[in-house]
Amino acid sequence: MYFYLKQHPDIFLTQVKEPNYFNIDHHSVKFIRDKETYLSLFATAEHQRQIGEATTWYLYSTEAASQIRAFCPSAKILIMLRNPVDVVDALHSHNVYHCLENLVDLETALNAERDRKAGYGSPTRAHFPMGLHYLEIAHFADQVERYIRAFGPYQVHFIIFDDLMRDVGASYEETLRFLEIDPVFRPRFDVFNASRQARSPVIQGFLEHPPNFVRRAGEFLIPKRAHYPLRRGLKFLNARHRPRHPMGTDLRKRLQESLHTDVRRLSGLLGRDLTYWCDS
Repeated sequence: MYFYLKQHPDIFLTQVKEPNYFNIDHHSVKFIRDKETYLSLFATAEHQRQIGEATTWYLYSTEAASQIRAFCPSAKILIMLRNPVDVVDALHSHNVYHCLENLVDLETALNAERDRKAGYGSPTRAHFPMGLHYLEIAHFADQVERYIRAFGPYQVHFIIFDDLMRDVGASYEETLRFLEIDPVFRPRFDVFNASRQARSPVIQGFLEHPPNFVRRAGEFLIPKRAHYPLRRGLKFLNARHRPRHPMGTDLRKRLQESLHTDVRRLSGLLGRDLTYWCDS
């Protein structure tokens, strides 16, 4: 949805996706914490009617909703929700691809979650260890409720991933209407963020975590504005799109049972029955 909205002439979204400015309870060297740096991301905005950014971790954060509210009380909040069982699987795959997860087997990673939450067992390359708390992240009810409380129901728009997959045009148009933007415009609905594997794990590790001398040389030789697109392009060349291996039936059932109560509560908050996510 970020890429689709970014194409609209009346919408400005920052070139850097996921600046992670408002989730102050999360800690990572890659997150933007300087206000001047954050505001500079919007420096090229011109006549657009809506200006924003997209950071997925704002949902999981316990502080982001109140921080955004203090920064901009009239903000319009977009929240996309997906079957939490699939979120667990997709997030783990994402972390493996980005060399943040050393346990390539999902069930093993889930079994390590308690130790990791206690502060040990996370891989050294995981710049954001909380991003490995897969099952906790997939409990959406409290996360959603924070935004409803902070902004009220009319400033928060929920997009269900199933609806997007079923009819992307209708989901997009509904989002534009919420943003009070011309709903007629249609972007290119290309597929983004399909499941990926690295062609070369060694190259991927180098791109994700370059040695300090390479990082310093790059900062000296390459214009700052080119860092993000260059790194993104190199990672694109090293990626191949492959569907994830299907989750085992027993593991899926275990996750469905663990998440069912939370999904039932989420359904009440949204006024929509989503409990089919946890059906066998």
